[in-house]
Amino acid sequence: MKKVLWFSAVLFVIALGMGVSASAETKKIGNFKYEYDSAPNGNNIWITQIAPVTGSDISTLKIPSKIDGNKVIKLGAKDDTDDNFYNNIFGMSISEEDNNLVPKQIVSDVAKIKKIVLPSGLKELTPNCFHSIQKGKTISLPKTLEKDISALYNLQWKKVTINKGNKKYKMKSGCILSKRGKTFYSYLETKRSVKIPNGVKTIAEGALFLNDNLKVIYIPKTVSKIKEKAFGTSKSLRIKVASKNQYYYVSKGCVVSRRSGRLVVAGIKKGVITIPEKVTVLKEGTSFVGGKCEKIVFPKSLKQIEAYWAGTLGNSSKIEYIFQSKIPPKRKGAAYLPSDGSVVYVPKGTKQVYEKALKKFAFNLKIVEK
Repeated sequence: MKKVLWFSAVLFVIALGMGVSASAETKKIGNFKYEYDSAPNGNNIWITQIAPVTGSDISTLKIPSKIDGNKVIKLGAKDDTDDNFYNNIFGMSISEEDNNLVPKQIVSDVAKIKKIVLPSGLKELTPNCFHSIQKGKTISLPKTLEKDISALYNLQWKKVTINKGNKKYKMKSGCILSKRGKTFYSYLETKRSVKIPNGVKTIAEGALFLNDNLKVIYIPKTVSKIKEKAFGTSKSLRIKVASKNQYYYVSKGCVVSRRSGRLVVAGIKKGVITIPEKVTVLKEGTSFVGGKCEKIVFPKSLKQIEAYWAGTLGNSSKIEYIFQSKIPPKRKGAAYLPSDGSVVYVPKGTKQVYEKALKKFAFNLKIVEK
C-alpha cells in the first residue's frame, strides 16, 4: 500500500511540474497557461490550474472570461472540496508537510504576480483556490461571483475590491460581508487589528482560519452566531467581545457561548489553555488560537466532550491534562484526547473512575491523582 501511495505522489509531482493532467486541456493565453475542463453543466469552462510562463511579464494575471468561446464560470483545483483539499489554483500544495513537493520555480513565479483580475461571468471559486498565496497582491472580484468566498481566507492582500453590482458580497473596512452586512466572511488586508462592523450577526465558518497576520479582532454586540472553526488555528490572535454582547463573552482568553455553555474559542497563553468555569460542553469546530498547546485545564463544570472537538489543535504530540471535577465528563461519539503518553491529573480518590471513563478517549494515558 505504501508503494502505491509513494508512486501516486511521484506522479502527482510530475504532473505539477508539467502543469497538465490526463483529462484536462491546456491553452496558453497571454503569459499564462490555463488547464481547464468542462464545468458540471457541460457548456461552460472550469479552470483547474494556472501556470505562469517563466521569463514573461507576469505581474498581472487577468483571467480570461472565455476559452474556446465558452464562458469561464469556475476557478480552482479539481480535488479541492470542503472535505478534501490539496492544491490551490497554481498547483501549490496547501499542506506545510507537502510544500517540498512543489517545484521551486512555481513558487518563484507565483510570487511575481502582483495583481489578479477575475473575469466577469465567474460564479464560483473552490474553497482553497487562493490559499497560501503570498501577501502583497491586489485582487478584484466580479459582480457575478456567488460562491465560495471561503476561497479567500488566510490571505494578506494589499487591496481587495468587489464590484458594486455583486448581489451577494460587499467590502467594508477591509472585511468581506454579505450584501446586507449581516455575515462576516473574511478579512483580507494587512492591518494587525480589525473591528467587525456593528450590525454583523454571524461570523462564517473558517472566516479567519489560519490568519496569522491579525493580532486583535473586536466582535461587536450584534454578533449572535459564531460558526465552526471561525478562527481556526491563528497563532497569536486575541479576541475581544463587546461587553454588551448577549451571546458570547471572553474569559481566560477563551470565547464562550452564554446560552449553551459551549467553548467556541480556546485561547492558548504560554502554552496553556485554561477553560473557564461555566463551560459545560466541548464540541466539534472549536477554534484554537495562540500557538502551541502544552497543557489543558478542564473546569469542574465540564459535563461532555464530543467528537473532534480538538480537530484543529494540531500540534498535540504530548499534552498535560488537568481535570478538576470528581465526575469525569461523558464521551459523545468519537471524542478523544490528543495524546502521546500524556499525563492526566485528576482529583484525589478518582483515579479508578477516571481510568474507566478515559480509556476510550485515548491510548497510552498516564493518570495521576493530584
